[in-house]
Amino acid sequence: MADAEKDYWGREMQRRAERKRAAEKKRAKRVGRNLAGLRKEAAKQVKKKGGELVKVLMDKALEGNVASAKMVVELAETKPGEEQKPKKRRRGLSTAQRWALEPEWVGPEAGTEGR
Repeated sequence: MADAEKDYWGREMQRRAERKRAAEKKRAKRVGRNLAGLRKEAAKQVKKKGGELVKVLMDKALEGNVASAKMVVELAETKPGEEQKPKKRRRGLSTAQRWALEPEWVGPEAGTEGR
């Protein structure tokens, strides 16, 4: 393959990758707008039929559905207007990870315990 042909195919692959990235960006924007609309509609429905939702959840909880029971308890414990804080992620290594990185301990040699 000649250098000119390699350059052509290199540029062509680059153009294809750029077009693909642009299409993915467009798709992501569309999905974002759709999700925003879904969230808005879900919020409306919860405001409108919240009581019915809680009643259904409570019925399911009484039937033994653990997930429904947890959700009802969580809803009851959360104060109105209070949002749940995201859990803080620990930075750095855990104690176990730090210990795993340390060199292995070597004890006293056999036969030299009494010295």
